[in-house]
Amino acid sequence: MFRLLRMRKRGALVIAALLVAGSAIVALTMIGGTCRKRAAPDQRASSAVRFASFNIEFFPKDQRQVQESFVLIEELGASAIGLQEITDTDRFTTEAKRRLGDAWDFVFQDVVAIHAKPKLHIGVLYNTDVFQLERVGSRNETRIDDRTQATLQVRLRHRASGERITMLVVHFKALPAGRERRIKQFAGLQRI
Repeated sequence: MFRLLRMRKRGALVIAALLVAGSAIVALTMIGGTCRKRAAPDQRASSAVRFASFNIEFFPKDQRQVQESFVLIEELGASAIGLQEITDTDRFTTEAKRRLGDAWDFVFQDVVAIHAKPKLHIGVLYNTDVFQLERVGSRNETRIDDRTQATLQVRLRHRASGERITMLVVHFKALPAGRERRIKQFAGLQRI
């Protein structure tokens, strides 16, 4: 469900990709950092910045899902999280602020697939104490047909270091039947 990266400043260009449950990806670009996988968040390392990706599956399905999703998000210790399958963006934003604090914000763009029912939004939840939002946009290279989404592109600036981070959130088609579309989506992602 989750892949977690920890980034430390070491003066190198990094491009990292998180593949989550075969259906979603967050690509992160950070100038001036290197990354390595972490099994569990370590809050003691103040120079570390953590990213995660979470396909919540039709959030909010029920109250249990809402509660457990935010428990997991909090346990990650990530400062920015790429999210997929949010059906109610207002509810998600409200719950994030209520459960994680007012410093958390959720950005998304209406890049939903045209025929998706319900509409499945992708977005980025981030801690405004750690990051300043610079830009939100979308890229159509991964939109293969009217059943696939564009890529969400979010540019954040790390407040402590001033470094810019670009997050790309893609909701890949799932299941074996979506294989051909996933291949085309991956090809589109490479052009970004």
